[in-house]
Amino acid sequence: MLRTISWQYPEAVEQCREALKSDPKDQTALYRLIQALRKTGQKNEIPDLLKRLAQLREQATVSTVNSIPVLRAIEDVGLAGRATVITSDLFPALGPFIESGRVAATMYQRPSMQGQLAFQALYKFLVDGVRPAR
Repeated sequence: MLRTISWQYPEAVEQCREALKSDPKDQTALYRLIQALRKTGQKNEIPDLLKRLAQLREQATVSTVNSIPVLRAIEDVGLAGRATVITSDLFPALGPFIESGRVAATMYQRPSMQGQLAFQALYKFLVDGVRPAR
């Protein structure tokens, strides 16, 4: 949590740095680090941190049933390769997008069953030492 009392900004800098060690993609911690560095006069690393924040904000995640129109729109505006797209369902037209990496992941129609099976496989591996079938 970013402290707002001026003498606590150095502590806020350290807290934000610790948060970013745990999760380097934590946009809130990064933004607050930038604010705290400004308040303490430590401005040397701010330009690089601002670039990093901008890069993180460019990474959009889209999850939609209408994936093909969204994928085409992403290509039309030049964001292909910069946006992370997660689709729902699986159908033949989606194949080329998955193979090319323009779709990072897809959830088949029964996501709860997929999650249940994944946790069952993990449990069997951790408790019983049984590896999932490939």
